[in-house]
Amino acid sequence: MPKLAFLIVGLALAGCASTSEWRALRLDGASKSTFEESAAVFRQELPQGRRLYFDVAITDLWTTAALKAQLDLQTESNALEAASRNFLAQIDGLGYDEIVSLAGPRAKKTYVIQAMAAASGSILTPMD
Repeated sequence: MPKLAFLIVGLALAGCASTSEWRALRLDGASKSTFEESAAVFRQELPQGRRLYFDVAITDLWTTAALKAQLDLQTESNALEAASRNFLAQIDGLGYDEIVSLAGPRAKKTYVIQAMAAASGSILTPMD
């Protein structure tokens, strides 16, 4: 339990560092390339703990968009194009807090598990 408390305090303190710069960042979903560029800036500017949560949230949002598109369209090639369009439109202009909020509790659970694994040096996977 002390390791968990230490992890939480460490992540909270890391999250307080240089908040003014990364809090103003926004994702650009105008195209795949502008998204990749803006996501790279996020990853560079975010403190380590927030970077992990950002990565988990973006992955969760993309996976959800891809699954929804595949269910809606039933063809893989059209589904990938639709997922990409919908994902980019969904995240366009969003900041960190909006991204992690939109990703929801499943992404938060995955983030906590990965952060605990990183702190303990082990590899853990989320279980639903």
